Amino acid sequence: IKVFFKKLEFDSENLVSRFWPMGKQLSILIDPNRRFGHPVIDDSNIYPEAIYTHYTAGDPVSYIAAVYDLSEKQVLDAIKYCEAA
Repeated sequence: IKVFFKKLEFDSENLVSRFWPMGKQLSILIDPNRRFGHPVIDDSNIYPEAIYTHYTAGDPVSYIAAVYDLSEKQVLDAIKYCEAA
């Protein structure tokens, strides 16, 4: 349970406001105030699936990062999330 709670962020009323499904070290975030709670890449509203589609089509990570104005780490986090899901 302690490991799970480390993936949560609480608001001032002690309600869960954000959830990092793979931990806060990865940039995939679930926030009910963004994209209706669908997983997105933190600091953007880009769906991880959009990144993964490019990756599976053969686009290099550096190209995907440049097109979406993301860091290569964010792209790799999205790929890791989609492969785990």
